[in-house]
Amino acid sequence: MRKIYFILLVIGFGFSPNYGQPTFEYISSLPSGINVLEIDTNGTIWAGTYYNGGFFSEDTGKTWQQIDLAPDELDITAIGFNNEDEIFIGTDKGSLFRANIVDRNFIKTNFQGRGIESIAINSNGNVFVGNLEDGIFRATNNGNDWELIFDATSNSKYGIWKLFIEQNGVILAGSECGLFRTADSGESWTFIESFNCGDITAFAESGNGNIYMGGADRFGGIYKSKDSGLTWQLITGVDFNFETFDIEISNEGQIFASTRNQYASGLIYSNENEDTVWTSANSGFPYPGSSRYLAFHPNGKLFVSYWADIYQSTVTDTILDTVFIPMPVFYSLKQNFPNPFYKGVNGNISTTIPYSIAEPGFVEIKIFDILGNEISVLTSEDETAGKHFIDFYADEKLSSGIYIYAIRVNDFFDSRKMIILK
Repeated sequence: MRKIYFILLVIGFGFSPNYGQPTFEYISSLPSGINVLEIDTNGTIWAGTYYNGGFFSEDTGKTWQQIDLAPDELDITAIGFNNEDEIFIGTDKGSLFRANIVDRNFIKTNFQGRGIESIAINSNGNVFVGNLEDGIFRATNNGNDWELIFDATSNSKYGIWKLFIEQNGVILAGSECGLFRTADSGESWTFIESFNCGDITAFAESGNGNIYMGGADRFGGIYKSKDSGLTWQLITGVDFNFETFDIEISNEGQIFASTRNQYASGLIYSNENEDTVWTSANSGFPYPGSSRYLAFHPNGKLFVSYWADIYQSTVTDTILDTVFIPMPVFYSLKQNFPNPFYKGVNGNISTTIPYSIAEPGFVEIKIFDILGNEISVLTSEDETAGKHFIDFYADEKLSSGIYIYAIRVNDFFDSRKMIILK
């Protein structure tokens, strides 16, 4: 049984603002430019293109399969996930599709708006869809019935580019001319600031609750909020030619932004503790300036779309010589990956379970069948605080089906489902 502690996770990242230069390597290409890139809890990568529809990869981007939507739905513009392992995919034609992330049998919802720009789903399962022509729609029954809760038809400058839900449930709506905020699931909206009437196109939130926001067309840089979006501070210096396509933050507070301006272009990075200092992270890309959309994989690597190409972060020699063990601020049990996983010599015979413990303690992780019968004890020992991985190898006697894995440490208990397939 293999157990990996967090020091190896840092090596897997291959980058840190304080501990070495980020580098990236080419993985594969899709038929046309990538419009959206997301990764689900199972580690499946989902990509939407401009002209060739949607694709997914179950092997970290090495090979891709076409998403089966509709023959004429070839411009994929938005992707979102709920807490029930379902994916929502929006198109430029205003169609919204839904499926389970495992079986991927997509059905078209009853959404009746125009071209979709953004999808956000809160912890209650309410689905929010934003677009430039109509505003913001909400569905409280998994996308079956919709209501317009933010009307942009009377003022086109408030068309919606990006929706974001922070950890306390506050919704931020980035428009063509300013930021709007709601703390009651869209019943009422507050206008925060115009931000020079620039397009607000990117949000990300750190584990400490800091929100970072970027945009284009005179937006002026990258902003930071410490109070759930009520007030904002410009942290990159004013540059009205500065465009931000996407922002992602690692669990360790490393901030990455794909940008473009008149002086320099491409991927830049910083650290949450020093987020006024930004450094280029274009090592491995053929030309700066073409990186667009970002997503972290459960394995810790950052995936980057580069027009139609997919790149991932790789290891640097500097990182290999570095000991860096930040402690998490909470307990957690993450989704195993891959999931489902396959038995036999022609498929995966093991899956990896990530977990975090905030304080040292006696850790038990067990596997149960769906009836609650104990199948295996993965660990039962004292462990240090930090982030950990542990592998589960499927016994050949186990049948295909749903299994439960559970963790107990100190006063913390949690469990999740995983699927074994033959």
